[in-house]
Amino acid sequence: PAAASAAGSPSTAASAVASASVATAPRVRLRAYIESPPIMPTDGVLSTSTISFTNGLWHGLVAMAGFEAGSVPARAWKRDLGLLRQSKDDSRRLAATIFPRLRPLLLLKK
Repeated sequence: PAAASAAGSPSTAASAVASASVATAPRVRLRAYIESPPIMPTDGVLSTSTISFTNGLWHGLVAMAGFEAGSVPARAWKRDLGLLRQSKDDSRRLAATIFPRLRPLLLLKK
């Protein structure tokens, strides 16, 4: 009798519905691409190490935020967006068009 009353209780029914909806809810895959920095033959050991460490740090931070992280060379994404051999101002303008809420930040220069 105790098991029967527990199974029929509202809180048990609600948790069963919640569990079922979580199990059937579509999962969204979050992906982030991090520009892979070019390492030049003239770069020193310390510079190469720092670049690699920082790139790995970004991959870790993005993964901790729940994203799948991938690398992309600058040449590839710039070519795909029509920005190859264009200025940084052109890149900022395109980013401001794609992300209008960030426009004030994206148009700033160092």
